[in-house]
Amino acid sequence: MERDFKGIWIPKEVWLNKSLKLIEKLFLVEIDSLDNEYGCYASNKYFSEFFGITKGRCSQVITKLHEKGLIDIKFEREGKVIVSRNIRVVNKLNRVFNKSEEGIKNFKGGYLKNDEDNNTIYNNTDNNNNRFKKPKIEDIESYCLERKNKINAERFFNYYESKGWMVGKNKMKNWKAAVRNWENMRKEKGQIESKVMQRLTSHNAAKQILKNIQNGN
Repeated sequence: MERDFKGIWIPKEVWLNKSLKLIEKLFLVEIDSLDNEYGCYASNKYFSEFFGITKGRCSQVITKLHEKGLIDIKFEREGKVIVSRNIRVVNKLNRVFNKSEEGIKNFKGGYLKNDEDNNTIYNNTDNNNNRFKKPKIEDIESYCLERKNKINAERFFNYYESKGWMVGKNKMKNWKAAVRNWENMRKEKGQIESKVMQRLTSHNAAKQILKNIQNGN
């Protein structure tokens, strides 16, 4: 997948820090490079494919970075189900880290949390020019009312939220187009059901006629 950036820069305070393993340094840099102001939403699957290690190992590395105070992790939940994870490097790597006896282990500050009402997710692993803005349920509901398609906005939102707003293997580019696809599928389903009912009705009518003939009516 092509990335719209010119490279990475690793501060010496990170690169020479003996409290960090090499894989932790690389994760820190990759997370930072994927943070386009709204945080990094990359999944363990993405990191697994990028670094060529297991998803379990990716989870361990991310947990270690969080325990060392280098990243902040924010989860979005629906009930007890985690639907998305946002990772932010505590101090952006284009600034110098504060030093301590153990390097940057206990550094605090420099992290700007997302607004709690912010409902926007960007596909950090895609080209930065092809950003996708996740809709709010109210946006979907308004669009569905406009099109009079009777699609359940909350069901639509939950369906794609559970899939990370993926369409097949690709990141969604236009949620309104996805709504229209649902609309078309509903129409096709309705047409199929109508044909089936017509055939059943015809079949039942034919059975009744045959029964009447057999009974001499």
